[in-house]
Amino acid sequence: MLASDLISRAVAFPVETPAGVVTALIGAPFFLFLARRAL
Repeated sequence: MLASDLISRAVAFPVETPAGVVTALIGAPFFLFLARRAL
């Protein structure tokens, strides 16, 4: 979560991107990877 917050602050400097958006962009592909690996 801390890494997502740091990335969200660094991506578009004047405007802060919500940390939830960055978490979803990173977490969704990782979740799909784990789900496909478990099959």
